[in-house]
Amino acid sequence: MLSVHCIAPVPKLLGMSVALALLATPLWAQTSRGKLSGRATDDSDAGLPGVTVTATSPTLQGIRVTQTNIDGDYTFVAMPPGSYRLSYELEGFVATVQTLEVSADQETVSEISMEISETYSELAVTTICFPIQTSPPWLDWIEELPIRHLLASVQPVPGSAAAPGADL
Repeated sequence: MLSVHCIAPVPKLLGMSVALALLATPLWAQTSRGKLSGRATDDSDAGLPGVTVTATSPTLQGIRVTQTNIDGDYTFVAMPPGSYRLSYELEGFVATVQTLEVSADQETVSEISMEISETYSELAVTTICFPIQTSPPWLDWIEELPIRHLLASVQPVPGSAAAPGADL
């Protein structure tokens, strides 16, 4: 029976792999990008969900847009270092602008309080009025008849009496 044992190369290979992984870890941790996060609140310090946050910068290609979550928090990741202009917009609140600096391998945190806007709404109500007829149409026709004069000209029948309250 012939058996071959290759025990010696495995620990050597394992040791080299661990050493290489430990040397490479600090390289992975360093980045040239930063993180920008924050929270949008109202005057009572409650988080505002649905705020549109727009980030612009000369170091950024284009713009980045996100919305705050239910707690009013937002995050932009992998932002190139530089100066950023952040605009915050939500219907019913005054639009707010803020300038921040983002550094490489750092997180920049921003807290912004938005004021309720004073909006004035004008509501114009236009109606078309139709006359409402409160009596049957034939009643006007009867009232225009000269019945009163007709009754005044009729002679009462002998032996008849006028009904109580009747005006003949």
